[in-house]
Amino acid sequence: MVVVLMSTYNGGLFLQDLLESLSQQSKVRMSVLVRDDGSTDNTHYILNQWQQRGLLNWYTGKNLGPAKSFLDLIQHAPKAEYYAFCDQDDIWMPDKLITAIDALKSNDAAFYFSQTQMVDKNLAYIKTPKIEPVLKLEEAVVTNYVTGCTVVFNYQLLCLLKNYSPSFLPMHDSWSYLVCLSVGLKTVFDPTPHILYRQHSNNVCGLNRSWLKEWKRRILESFLQKKRIRSRTAIELLKGYEPYLSEDKKKLLFIIATYRNSIKAYLKLLTCNNIDHSNFKRNILFRLSVLLKRF
Repeated sequence: MVVVLMSTYNGGLFLQDLLESLSQQSKVRMSVLVRDDGSTDNTHYILNQWQQRGLLNWYTGKNLGPAKSFLDLIQHAPKAEYYAFCDQDDIWMPDKLITAIDALKSNDAAFYFSQTQMVDKNLAYIKTPKIEPVLKLEEAVVTNYVTGCTVVFNYQLLCLLKNYSPSFLPMHDSWSYLVCLSVGLKTVFDPTPHILYRQHSNNVCGLNRSWLKEWKRRILESFLQKKRIRSRTAIELLKGYEPYLSEDKKKLLFIIATYRNSIKAYLKLLTCNNIDHSNFKRNILFRLSVLLKRF
């Protein structure tokens, strides 16, 4: 059994298409749990229609934003073998869930994600950057390659995610991935897309300008932003999961968490080879963000 966890917010324009694609998932038992994040359009009407047909269950709450809305879904999720994050505006290919489950089983893994195929609002294909993650914490603390709508994970990881609710949370997908890697659970990446990842003017993470230019802009800002996402996330990982961490992972997260207030940690992070990124430009941005104390 797979429980699909979906957060909606004013998603009426594309929600029917997404739900139709969920209903066509093959070779898998599935239930859908939706949390509406305070919609004011016809989203509630659509959800009620599908609930009356017995195809989903939904509840509503105050507007939390997508990351915390998904964390609330995790807290409300019933027991199952597997869980999948779902956005409100994509199209799932019929083999999406069964492919993920087979990959998790065959690799004895807790967390799965895949390449996406970006499309525009009319589902015309858009050139999509190919990713090649190495699936290590040392990489993930620098760059997040995970797109939440491709994620499927097991009950073991769900229990760990339920155990701690971080005060600082950039996004639910990167947080789940970092928790998985931090505690030593196995992850698997699928280079084949099984989802049409729709880009439009209303979606939270959509690329609304020239696609590749916007993608590059986001990468640049992620390294040089003022919120210090990575060091604050490291603090949360230590708070929530320190007893589960190996000494090496604990040491790495401690350096990242304390580098702004410790000369020793600052120099270690600046010269650390363990978290070198395979991409030269991102490596330069990583060093620059540490120098500017924006990491």
